[in-house]
Amino acid sequence: MTSSNKAHWNSRFATTDPEALTWFDPDAGITVGLLERFGGGEISDLIDVGAGNSRLVDELLAKGVKDLTLFDLSDEALAQTRTRLGPRAGDVAFLAGDIRDWQPKRQWNIWHDRAVFHFMVSDEDQAAYISNLDLATRAGALILLATFQPGGAGKMQRLAGCAP
Repeated sequence: MTSSNKAHWNSRFATTDPEALTWFDPDAGITVGLLERFGGGEISDLIDVGAGNSRLVDELLAKGVKDLTLFDLSDEALAQTRTRLGPRAGDVAFLAGDIRDWQPKRQWNIWHDRAVFHFMVSDEDQAAYISNLDLATRAGALILLATFQPGGAGKMQRLAGCAP
């Protein structure tokens, strides 16, 4: 994403209450359940791509999950998460960057992305994303990838029966 995209997301996170964001979800239980179910019951060594100021990290830390990395284009979103976590932020790695030109320095066992791939609309963006996903994950890694509906994000709604 261009620097204007970074500025856009920094501004969006700086000027909007997290609960007012259409993609905000105060409860990451469905995601945690999917991670436990498909990760063999144990969650560790996870990168959350497009972490924003999501509450997923709070729930994972509360469960005692180790080796958590939050990756986002927005420095502001990551700063908000650091502040919210307080002393627990020391148990999390924070990476700010553009997924398309990122150079992973390690590999993870779990890749979680709740929306970033949705914004990869060109063939070039999608290829760069997939290349970095491949470089950043170990063989046999669990990849939990979600996107919005074609029209974009609507306010998150829980669907009956969608829990894992």
